[in-house]
Amino acid sequence: MTFMEWFGKSRDASRIAALQNMAMALETHLANHTTFPMPDNYVEIKYSGEVLTYQGKFWENVSKALSSIKKAPKDPKDNTYYTYVLSADKKHYELLALMEWEQGQISYSP
Repeated sequence: MTFMEWFGKSRDASRIAALQNMAMALETHLANHTTFPMPDNYVEIKYSGEVLTYQGKFWENVSKALSSIKKAPKDPKDNTYYTYVLSADKKHYELLALMEWEQGQISYSP
């Protein structure tokens, strides 16, 4: 394994850990509330005029709504926030991260 591969795999491990922590915080929030929080800076994804999902970032407003997340995690390579997709009914979500050495992209949803 080259030095660059090692760094990439290490960052991938950090991304997976961040996704798991965000998912745990979201699930805890849902246990105490009826819906998940809205993504930051979201856009509405529509089909035939009907909102299907809200896509944005797991950032300040989301982390403030979750008691177990003090500061929103960022990607270890490019320092950007993770993508957070929320269903129209606000009861289902997906978290997205771009991986360097695994399958290209990983999404986490329960």
